[in-house]
Amino acid sequence: MFLLRIASFAQDADSLMELARTLTDQDTQKVNYLNQAGISFWKSGLDSAAVACHQRAIRIARLIPFRKGEVEARLQLVLMEMDYLSDLEEAYAQLDSALSAAKEAGDRRLQAQTYFRRAQLYSLGIWEHSDKVKPLYDSALTIFRQLGDRTREGMVYSQLAGLESDEGRFASAIDYLLKARRLQESSGDIKNLRATLPNLGVMYMSIGLFEQALACFEEAERNAISLKDERVLAFLSGQRGEVYLKQGNPGAALKELKKAEEKYLKLGGVQFLTGTYARMGDAFLKSGQTDEALRYALKADSLFKALTDGEELHSHSAQMVLGDILLHKGHYKEVIDRALKGLEWARSANPPLLKEASEYHRQLALAYERTGSPGKAIAHQKQFKILSDSLLNGEMIQRVMASSLGYDFEKTQQADRIRIQALENRNLEQARNITVLLLIAGLAALGIVFWSNRRLKSKNEELQRKNEEIALALRKGQHIERKRVASELHDSLNTKIAGIRWQLESLDESDFNDYNRKIISHLMDTAGEAYDDIRLISHNMVPSDLEEKGLGAALQKLVGRFESVNGLNFTLDLRLAQRLPLETEQQLYHIALELINNVVKHARATEALISLKQKDDVLELTVADNGKGFDGTPARDLQKGMGLLNVRGRAAAIGAGCSIENGETCGAVVRISLSGISAQ
Repeated sequence: MFLLRIASFAQDADSLMELARTLTDQDTQKVNYLNQAGISFWKSGLDSAAVACHQRAIRIARLIPFRKGEVEARLQLVLMEMDYLSDLEEAYAQLDSALSAAKEAGDRRLQAQTYFRRAQLYSLGIWEHSDKVKPLYDSALTIFRQLGDRTREGMVYSQLAGLESDEGRFASAIDYLLKARRLQESSGDIKNLRATLPNLGVMYMSIGLFEQALACFEEAERNAISLKDERVLAFLSGQRGEVYLKQGNPGAALKELKKAEEKYLKLGGVQFLTGTYARMGDAFLKSGQTDEALRYALKADSLFKALTDGEELHSHSAQMVLGDILLHKGHYKEVIDRALKGLEWARSANPPLLKEASEYHRQLALAYERTGSPGKAIAHQKQFKILSDSLLNGEMIQRVMASSLGYDFEKTQQADRIRIQALENRNLEQARNITVLLLIAGLAALGIVFWSNRRLKSKNEELQRKNEEIALALRKGQHIERKRVASELHDSLNTKIAGIRWQLESLDESDFNDYNRKIISHLMDTAGEAYDDIRLISHNMVPSDLEEKGLGAALQKLVGRFESVNGLNFTLDLRLAQRLPLETEQQLYHIALELINNVVKHARATEALISLKQKDDVLELTVADNGKGFDGTPARDLQKGMGLLNVRGRAAAIGAGCSIENGETCGAVVRISLSGISAQ
């Protein structure tokens, strides 16, 4: 996965060099100007001029001494080396010197920046150091958090997203990028947003959320134009081209990819053209222009080998396009040879390249099928399906959508808070003006103050009502969506699984040997278990008894289901005087479901108590067990898992209190207390 790296932004290099010439070598500002000029030269594609600026900055900084300027120059040289990876020993030496200078200066922020840059370098396919990448990022993140450096904290999150994407964990990658985006937007950090937004778009594209990807690219383009960053604009053209390719529009893809090619050539960024040429080859192939496709695929492959200075390394993007071209031409043996070699490289990478391995299995399945080797074709097709499902599944997409919706909702709330703050600021200004008028008008001014305060209170109450309406609409939407998903599971997926079992039962087993009969029997048992599990899941999402008969009946049925499946001995104590509002019953039901799940999965208990008691206007839900209880304190366990956090969140949504503690002798006790309840 190619992720855009974050680089600094600087003003015009020539003007910075002029400013540097006016200063003596004893002036720390001269070092700063040289470093900024070097960054500007690098961004313009003048790498040799950039190197000269930073080396001169290092010499002057060491003489003054000015450790901060020295460290910044060395880290920028390492960042430039990351584009080529031609002299890793020099990059390691620069990092060692940078860390030593940072420690001499006693500057923890510079130390964290050095950890951050080393982790970036190690993450670029340097396998012998791959196990050090995450600890280095964690060390940097800890220091940045302690120093309150939100800008660099966001940068670390962006890089952690890259690690997660390399492992195929796109949902976690998107979570990290959304964290970075929140930090950068809240602090007005548009410089680092120019990397976060494109990378977020790449993640969305990787899991097939093309509309979200294009929206991110559009916002990133506006940001890059405001920063006059041509490298980001070139990157965005290439990524838009890939989206159009995946959407089946090779014509639009070629248009964007040619823009990317022109910009990279203009900037001197030939190292970025390998992927661009490979995508252009794919686009020409999908357009039916096989000769042009082959030309660009070979161009990508030869450029990659020239840049890496060797035949051993493997350009997967170019090789996969070449494989598709050879499939189209009917050269199946060559496809097999290339794909097997590529598969070996993808598997041996650290971490393994799952997406690339999946594509090689696809090509091998097609080639073996067409060369009369059905057994091998089926084996590779199975591997393709397994890897594809591991990279892209419904649960991951649902998690991503939930994260994105959460981000959008938080952004809306933030906008509301800003509007409230702006309203308060305007009223404070009015209050100051009224104070002046009070000196002149006396009682008349007091009347104006009273009117202004009433108006403010009315506006705040109106905004509060709107926020409550938004929260209510969100909960209703969630309930409707649960009903829809439960219906789909029950009516569609469960019917299909039942059909599979019926077909298995209808098989004539007279010609089967014992081994095949065992397989058929196992498949029938598995289908039956899947059928029961889906029924349980769909029922627990929106239990019909909850709406029709109330919370007590729904809990009785829930406990009965868990006893029949898990063998736990449940005691249910219900003392409800009346039906509760439906929203309250729904939240309490899902709280009970979450807590029972925790008992079944984690408590190692033999008995559990579920108590629902109502006394006057106070309702208390208690779930207790005789299991192992919490390992440490409940507060620590609460921070580790989402289950108990969800329980507290649901309790807060209905205004209930939540206490979580170990039992007196064993097990755990969770109490939900709700005051001021009323009948439905």
